Amino acid sequence: MDGKTMNLHTRPLSRKELQELRGIVSWQAAGGRAVLFFVLVCLAGAMFRSINHLSPGLVWWPIPVAVIVILMAIYAKRLTGGAALRREIRRDIDAGIVEEHEFSLSTAAVFQEVEDEGPVWLWPDGHQTLRLSGQQLSRISKNGLPRRRLTVTVTPKARRLLHVQCEGEHPELLIAREPFHKCPLFFDKKLTRFYEPHDVAWQKVVDYVKMTNEPTRQP
Repeated sequence: MDGKTMNLHTRPLSRKELQELRGIVSWQAAGGRAVLFFVLVCLAGAMFRSINHLSPGLVWWPIPVAVIVILMAIYAKRLTGGAALRREIRRDIDAGIVEEHEFSLSTAAVFQEVEDEGPVWLWPDGHQTLRLSGQQLSRISKNGLPRRRLTVTVTPKARRLLHVQCEGEHPELLIAREPFHKCPLFFDKKLTRFYEPHDVAWQKVVDYVKMTNEPTRQP
């Protein structure tokens, strides 16, 4: 069946991969995030406080600063995965292995890069649709397009994406005109990782891309 895993096997973490994972959970990384958070909050506080001085009588500057703190905390958790993801990465370090998922693609859908998010690749895997996204897709494949032979390397617990390798010719491609974040098929999905399966039928993806690619008719 299209997109079914050709081969799934494990191997030991390389020294480079181990260093990368240890860097994510190190106290230096945590300290750097804390310092950056503190500096940004101080800058925001100073800016809003100076603006507040232009209209004395009502002290309002702590309110937007508090909103910024909350938004930064939410974004930081979404970006880094939070403490739960770091615990899973530590378990992966202790296990010392990675998984390599090898696929043979006959078809795939591509949502082009928006700002700095990187492109998004979708392909069928049985009754599910697999999603792969991130900046490295543009670096490992010309024009950000997948190839027929695709190998994805992830950690078993945290599902941390380590490597993507493409070989061969392009499969049958559906190039979406709309950005991925506008696709309603994934609105209720938790897009917490760069590589993960979704309970979305592949035919629905095909129908959506073809529908949105049709030119809009003027009344």
